[in-house]
Amino acid sequence: MIPLVKYAGGKRAVLEQFKGIFPSKVEGKYYEPMVGSGAVFLGLYDRIPGGVILGDASEYLCEMWMAVVAEPGVVAGLVGEWCERYNAATPRLRERMYDAAKTSIRHGPATKTMVTALFGKIQMVSARAFNSALFIVVNRTCFNGLWRVNQSGLFNVPWGKYKTVPTDMEARILKVGTTLGEGFVEVRSGDYRTSTSDAQEYDLVYFDPPYHKNFDQYTPSRFKWDQQVWLAAWAKDLSEVGVRIFASNSNTPEIRDLWSWAKCHEIEVRRTISCKAETRGKGIELLFEAGGTGA
Repeated sequence: MIPLVKYAGGKRAVLEQFKGIFPSKVEGKYYEPMVGSGAVFLGLYDRIPGGVILGDASEYLCEMWMAVVAEPGVVAGLVGEWCERYNAATPRLRERMYDAAKTSIRHGPATKTMVTALFGKIQMVSARAFNSALFIVVNRTCFNGLWRVNQSGLFNVPWGKYKTVPTDMEARILKVGTTLGEGFVEVRSGDYRTSTSDAQEYDLVYFDPPYHKNFDQYTPSRFKWDQQVWLAAWAKDLSEVGVRIFASNSNTPEIRDLWSWAKCHEIEVRRTISCKAETRGKGIELLFEAGGTGA
């Protein structure tokens, strides 16, 4: 399944490498407490018979996943309508549509006036579905697909000047939402400890934190070195009770040393989200593995 949103550090481009490293079948539940675009769990979906626990520190992102799982038809309809109107609009109107959606994120309940103005729909929808649709359309049309918030938690990325957005977004949302379903996926808002506190033997947890010495503006609270240390310690504790651990991070001496207790895989990557072309290109990221059976 194709991810619904673009996210800095998304793993879709390295998924085939991951598939060669992750187990062919997850024996217990699958946890991804820093889910982002969800590329990994969507790509490994057919290997996870026991259910999925998703989480993230971003309330925007968690609300999107909750709505897509619980109300896929409503979210898909709103996004499909918006994309159709955007693709038919003039450049000036496209920018105004983006600015209106950006301004409206988290601005109270989904009134009929707001829904009609942004999506052309006249029926009332839940605030969760409305915010989810806003998140998706803003993500698809902001600069470089970069979701970034300031210290006050306000999204602050300008319009990306895209002439069109994918015409199949409605179908993508319906496929993801109806395939996963509320009974199979649980979404937990909060930090990684909240999302994985009940992980146990045979479960698999994949951590994908903001990378060391890299972009960390997903939420108002930045992910600094002390958080990297706490995460590694939490992951080690889980591995010691039989939880299968995988964790991605940047290729730095500090990270290699911090995770020296785990097996290290080098992953070839091509960086595509950056405002500077010279910082894009090929590189190496790290995928650590520990715990479970066979690590």
